[in-house]
Amino acid sequence: MILELSQIQIDKLINEPKTVKNPTARDVQKPGHTQKNYLLESKAGNSFSIYMRQNNKIEDDFSCGLMWNSPSGETVTLVRYNGSSHQHGNRLEDETLDFECHIHKARSEYLEAGLKIEGFAQATSRYHRLEGALYCLVEDCNIQGINPSQDEPKLF
Repeated sequence: MILELSQIQIDKLINEPKTVKNPTARDVQKPGHTQKNYLLESKAGNSFSIYMRQNNKIEDDFSCGLMWNSPSGETVTLVRYNGSSHQHGNRLEDETLDFECHIHKARSEYLEAGLKIEGFAQATSRYHRLEGALYCLVEDCNIQGINPSQDEPKLF
């Protein structure tokens, strides 16, 4: 059973200061992609993880996200930064993002509607590579302990 979370609770989890506990995490080869996972803790005692996945053949097929590990054992994706390899549909808003980088953010109304809590996304031009997406996630989610590189502006 998925937790009941208000938007205030979701935003608090995203914004509370977090520290990476394993900054030297290494890439792991999985079927079709490379993955890296970081473990985080907050001063408030919450446990989080960051996952990074890069398709081994398609450069713009990547994702990195912040998950909250709830005390009940459930994991909740709070934000997810995706590449431009696919379309994304915001079901409640009846809109489609067309092959552009986009940022998913957990929204309580999606949870209440029985949809994936992070089902809503907004297009972004802030990154175009996985490392740039991680930079944005670290900046947006108040994370210390790793220093990813910001993407250079995409000229084409």
